[in-house]
Amino acid sequence: MKKYFIAFSFVFFAAAAYAQNAYESQLKNAQTDFQNGNYAKAASVYESLITVEKINNPYIYYNLSNAYYRAGDTGKAALNIRKAYRLAPRDKNIRANLAFIDKAAGEPESQSLFSGNFLSLNELSAAAAVFIIAFLSLFSIFFISGKKFFKKAAYGALIVLMPLILASYFKINSEIINKEAAVLKVSVVRSGPAVSSPELFSVPAGRKAIILASNGTWSEIKIKSGSEDLTGWIETDHLGAFN
Repeated sequence: MKKYFIAFSFVFFAAAAYAQNAYESQLKNAQTDFQNGNYAKAASVYESLITVEKINNPYIYYNLSNAYYRAGDTGKAALNIRKAYRLAPRDKNIRANLAFIDKAAGEPESQSLFSGNFLSLNELSAAAAVFIIAFLSLFSIFFISGKKFFKKAAYGALIVLMPLILASYFKINSEIINKEAAVLKVSVVRSGPAVSSPELFSVPAGRKAIILASNGTWSEIKIKSGSEDLTGWIETDHLGAFN
């Protein structure tokens, strides 16, 4: 039995080492392609890491966004920098690139109270879970011991928990409930889901849109235009969902 375990361990760690070496080799190739001006090729490698290797890393999305922008594809650059931002909202380079691409795409500045995100949804969820456990544990200890210190500590945990829950609510509403997407190419928005429907307005590549409905081929979207919201129908393959 021990021999089988040792053999299994060797195979497992050998496979892990091979996967790590392959990952690092692909990253090096992508970086070399980018430095040599082969931006489309670099983007292809990063896309492979995400779709084939299932790498969900903000800095892969960041590099992919840079490659697409240099290749002249503002739509996919906007899509991937927003994916990076959702995973690492405090990163200065990601925030700077997001602001730059938003400006290039004509995206209006957000006036939302939570526009300056500090924690990702995963971080908020983890922090809320910790303080929920802390509150329940401290209150249980107070109930058993009767010591007021634990009661005060429980209320302290609850005070911290409330803004975390509120921030999580807005984050979930923004990132999950609202189906957000990037417009991948300059597109005509129409009054209905058909090419024959009258044109309402055009939208540039890189703009952020909320998907209100979809029939597969066409999607109804809402975008910000100054202080008002514009709605209409756009071909679905002109959109790239953030989720």
